[in-house]
Order: sequence, then structure tokens, then C-alpha cells
Amino acid sequence: MSTYIFFGGMEYVSSGGTAIATNLNGGNAYISSGGVASNTLVRGTLEVSSGGLAVSDTVSLGGLVTVRAGGTDDGALISRGNQTVFGFASGATVSVGTQTVEAGGTASGTTVNSGVSAIEGSQEVFGLAVSTTLSGTLAVQRVHSGGTASGTLIYGAGAASGTTVYGGGAAIVSSGGTEISAVIESGGLEAVLKGGTSIDDTVSSGGLAAVGGAALNAIVSSGGAQQSAVPPTTAFRPYS
Repeated sequence: MSTYIFFGGMEYVSSGGTAIATNLNGGNAYISSGGVASNTLVRGTLEVSSGGLAVSDTVSLGGLVTVRAGGTDDGALISRGNQTVFGFASGATVSVGTQTVEAGGTASGTTVNSGVSAIEGSQEVFGLAVSTTLSGTLAVQRVHSGGTASGTLIYGAGAASGTTVYGGGAAIVSSGGTEISAVIESGGLEAVLKGGTSIDDTVSSGGLAAVGGAALNAIVSSGGAQQSAVPPTTAFRPYS
């Protein structure tokens, strides 16, 4: 049986406790160290503190999940809601909502699906995002100042901007996808597949952009490389 928490109500889950299938219908829940919340429906607020764990929560209708430093949220579905990550989030799916990865926070394996009716699904990165998948129209990843995205995979009509690819990392832009203002550092790889587009990218010394689609206005530093299979009309300017 589900527990319902309405406006003004609060549920506390402390060490050793487990809350299953709580419905936060405008109410609030706080998961402290050692506590677990499973299958929570968040239409209010859920806060996961250091040492706390949320599993398979659904965030909808303006709901907000805040994962504090040291807290973990595994397998969230964000649909018309928001997740803010200061700790660790894994395996989230974002559809018509937002995952914000704050400085010091990490999101791994997030899937951002297509938005609807001009409302996007987005991942805003001020911390670290690893292995994000963008799929469909209005699926967006934005990497802000101080943020890092590694291993982003962009499918049809998805878009990423400001991605930094470090050594050992890769960004893959498939058909219909767009990568804007990426920086490919030494040892990093950007692969723009047929039908994909990269715009205003910078390839640093030791970085590699492998382009089978379109590369527009790329800057390739001395020691960097762009292997291009695009027509010679594509704008490309080396930088020394």
C-alpha cells in the first residue's frame, strides 16, 4: 500500500529505514544517511542527503529531487519535473524535464529523450556528466563554465553544446545530431558520423576529430588533427 504525503506533510526516512512507493502529492520527503526510498512518486520535493539512497523514483508535474553531496539517486525517471545533483545520479531518464548536475556532482548514464510541444528535455552540466545519451528533437545537453561531459552520444536531432572531451573520452555525433562549441583535448576523440554536424569545435594539440558528416568552422590547434570526409566546401580554419 502506498503512503500519500500531501501539501505541508513530511516523511523522514532515517538509517535502516526503507520507504516504498511513497506518493508525494505536494508533500516532502527527506532521506537521511542509511535511509532508502524506493519507487517514490515525486510531485512535491524529495531530498536525498549524504549517505541516503533513492531508487527508481518518478519525478513529475513540477516535482523536484535534490541529491546532496554524498547522496545517490539511481534510475530516476524525470518527466515534467527536475532533478538537481550535488552528489551522484546514475541511469536517469529525462523526458520533458531537466537534470542539473551542479559543481561537485556527477551524473552517469543519463538518457535525455525528445521533448514535446516545444518543451525540451535537458541536462545542464556544471559538474561532471559521463556517458549521456541524447535522443530526438529537443533533447539537449548544455555544458556550462566549469562543467565537463565525457562520452556523450548524440542521436537524431539531439544537440550538445560546450562539451569538453578529455584524454580517453569520446563524443559521438550520429545522423541528425549536432555538437556545438566542443573542445577536444589531448587524447580525446570526437566522431561525427554521416549525417551528423559539428559547429565551432576546437581540437587541441593531441586531440582528434574524425568527421564523416559536416564540420563547420572548426579550429584545429597545432598538434591536433581533423580527419575529414566532408566536401571541401565545409568551412575549416587551422589555428596556430
